[in-house]
Amino acid sequence: MKAIILAAGLGTRMGEFGKEIPKCLLTIGDKTILEIQIEIFKKCGINEIILVIGNEGECWTEENRSKIKMIHNNSIINFVNHKTHNSYSLKRALDSIEPDDVFVIDGDVILSPEIIMTMMMDSRTLVLSKPRENSEFEGNKILSDEKGRILKLSRNLTPEILQGQKYMYCGVKKINRKDIKFFREVLDRHEYRDKDLGFVLNELIKTIPIYHYPDERSININRHEELEEAKIFFSKKFVICMQGYTAAGKSTIAKKISVIPHTHIYHSALIRKQLGFSPQSLEEADK
Repeated sequence: MKAIILAAGLGTRMGEFGKEIPKCLLTIGDKTILEIQIEIFKKCGINEIILVIGNEGECWTEENRSKIKMIHNNSIINFVNHKTHNSYSLKRALDSIEPDDVFVIDGDVILSPEIIMTMMMDSRTLVLSKPRENSEFEGNKILSDEKGRILKLSRNLTPEILQGQKYMYCGVKKINRKDIKFFREVLDRHEYRDKDLGFVLNELIKTIPIYHYPDERSININRHEELEEAKIFFSKKFVICMQGYTAAGKSTIAKKISVIPHTHIYHSALIRKQLGFSPQSLEEADK
């Protein structure tokens, strides 16, 4: 499994923030969005991460590109990011890798590691969707059948077409390796160079089955208020104390909790190790 982060945008919807730095360098707590994304991918066991960055625009200074390279040096530059969209950035990234299962995320999305793990374990090509309160929202709307297979994906779907469905595409997708060739075929068409990936997905659903996975645990940081929402979420501190007999499942629960960003686990096995008691590790405790 590989990951691709599409971060070549101009950040125009962020106002003054977008003029100064790319959205992937915006900070939440003591980390940039890019650092948080990479940390989450690595916690999920994805270590080969391709980052697509921009070249044109006020925010894409040499200084900012250098900052990004210090965080992650496996990057591709979209030299025409001011004339193209994230479809062309994805094309550049897919052209640089061998076919494999690929997790693709926009550079302004933060999501739960559990979402990544769930989507990774699914053999289908998936996009992440977010349930909304009503069908009147900005963004790509999704119409699917009863099994979640996408029938239409567009910003222009009316409530009459949606038939009560209220799901928004969130800029996250997991592409099965057997479908990579179909993505490449559509992305190679010149007509999609300056189009949002929603147009590409809407074309691909005519050829291959693409399903949506609904989950609320993601934040798309397109505007300043969404950045503040993310900061509030990541500023919350939780302390969870678990007690019970050995082999009751505490270690299993702790492992699941540990994939959450900025989470540190103080496991009793570490204390037992210091005292010379047994079991002395999470692996021994699982047995």
